[in-house]
Amino acid sequence: MTNQWWNAATGTGPQPGVTHTSGGPGPLWDPNQGILFFSYGNVTAFQESYVPSALVGTPSGIQVRGYTYSYDIRNMNFDNRQGSTDTITATITMRGNPSSIILDSVTNVHNTRFDWTTFSGTRTLTNPVDPSSTGWLGIYFQSRDTGFWAGYYGPQVRNVDVRVNYGVDPCATNPAYSVTCSGFSSVVETVNQVPNPSALISWNGYIDNSFAIQTALSQGGSGLLVHGFNYGYTANSGGPYCAFWALVCFDNRDPYAQVNVNITSNTGQSLYSVTRTHQNINSTNFSYQYRFSSSQTLSSLGNFGFDAYAMDNASVSNMWATILYTPDQCIINPLSSPTCPGYNAAYAASIATSSSSTNTSTVTYNTASGYTSIALTPDSTRTDPTVQNAGGVELTTTGTITAPDGIPTVSKEAVSTANNQSQAQEKEKREVNPNALSIALSTVRRNAEREQSIVRDILQKNETLALQTRASQDSLVGDLVSKTQEQSQNIALAAAVSSALSITTNSSRQDQNQTKNDDPSGSNFTMFGPANNLQNSLQPKLPETNTNDKPQGSTVNKNSPKNDLAGNVDIASIAQTPAGFELYMNGMRDGQFYPPKEIYKGQRTVDNARAERFLNGKSDVLHQMMIEQQYQIGN
Repeated sequence: MTNQWWNAATGTGPQPGVTHTSGGPGPLWDPNQGILFFSYGNVTAFQESYVPSALVGTPSGIQVRGYTYSYDIRNMNFDNRQGSTDTITATITMRGNPSSIILDSVTNVHNTRFDWTTFSGTRTLTNPVDPSSTGWLGIYFQSRDTGFWAGYYGPQVRNVDVRVNYGVDPCATNPAYSVTCSGFSSVVETVNQVPNPSALISWNGYIDNSFAIQTALSQGGSGLLVHGFNYGYTANSGGPYCAFWALVCFDNRDPYAQVNVNITSNTGQSLYSVTRTHQNINSTNFSYQYRFSSSQTLSSLGNFGFDAYAMDNASVSNMWATILYTPDQCIINPLSSPTCPGYNAAYAASIATSSSSTNTSTVTYNTASGYTSIALTPDSTRTDPTVQNAGGVELTTTGTITAPDGIPTVSKEAVSTANNQSQAQEKEKREVNPNALSIALSTVRRNAEREQSIVRDILQKNETLALQTRASQDSLVGDLVSKTQEQSQNIALAAAVSSALSITTNSSRQDQNQTKNDDPSGSNFTMFGPANNLQNSLQPKLPETNTNDKPQGSTVNKNSPKNDLAGNVDIASIAQTPAGFELYMNGMRDGQFYPPKEIYKGQRTVDNARAERFLNGKSDVLHQMMIEQQYQIGN
């Protein structure tokens, strides 16, 4: 506050012991004496200060928390010559911006006769505010001389002091200070960090559940900030009792539980320490929290000391402690700063990803190793060839034949050969040639003969391999298993090659069907025989049915419509063998296992003779007795 009083004149006031008969009706401020004199006029004299201007030059991030006030009053009718008592009222008010009252006024009424007396107090805002939200802070005195004498015989005021209370916004230095802090959403709380949370101590027991803070948060990054701790426990002490009674008590006891907390820096300096002792309580859960005034870097902290002692039959259990922290931003996003470890790798990954048109990527940061990895996902707009199952092999809409995993190697070789020939045929088909049809048919014939030769060679190799395997087997069961496996592989191979043949000749047959005449006998022939001969010879035979015998009872209507409830299944499809069914016949071929080999060469096993005599001694004695009995019987 300033020394300027509003609604009061400035001048020389009366001196003590000096009679004066002039002055008034308003108050008078005497700067030499530093006293405000009231006269017979009912006037309010006041001082005001604009809070935002008063706080210019203070650090950023501060908050206004309230104010304190102090003043001295003398109410003696100046020289105590009047018989009446005057009344003076003091009011202190903090206003907002522009004029609303943000802190209730304090009104003190003084209506007794007293000499110089000091009055003071403090008012605190429920929720601190920013200085820009405040306005005027003022102190107001209202009084008059009830004797209505000319001059200054009313109350007197001096040493007026009103101060703004402010401090640094705790949210600015510690986002975990309150849930209302703007950075509270980024605060993370760990799980219980004490090494022995389930321990229970009693009967003079002691436990130390301290832990190293840096070890607990070792994966959080070097830029991690620790804001504080939450901790608690369960304590039980009961009440005083007599442990030994003989007419009188000889052992009075008063159990108690004591818990100590001591947070230290990396140099061992205590940053926070408290000891709590609990007596005369039943089992009670206690929980506490501690927040640093300013968040601490992880490297500056040492240990969270947490120990307990239970005297007599008191007990302490369920100890827990968690850490509140904000992870290193480099852990959350390595691209947040060029100084982050892994920034270069993450940046390179983002550049590489942005240049790819067929993939999208996700950049992740490994908190343990510090390396960046990229997870590529296929582009949803990219169209890949449709894959169809062609009976043991896979055919794409581009005409490429692929053999999936699980097909024998020899089958894959046959498919690869068929692929190459199919591609050569497609190339010949695209060439312009007047004799395209004859050339295509000749090519098909040569391909078929070549593929038949490949099949014969593969079958011969398989048979030779099977004979060699069977030669090393002695049992009839092994021989039967080998034959079954050989047959299964041949069936799978035949299915793969048959599918490859049908796919290879498909395009040529379409052209051929436009020029050839239907066979009068009703059989579908090509220039190298019936179209299905090669496939039929390689497919497993199904049980034959006599088509000449007429069925008894009702017949099957082959022209019946498809069954909607069964997913549009035709009744004729029941007699068809599913594609790839022959793969169920595959089995595992026996192979040569570990050869006989001596591991510990030149070793001789030596038995324990004493143990052998102990174990076999009675048997030897009995055997000897039986022999002697035979001789005795013979005699």
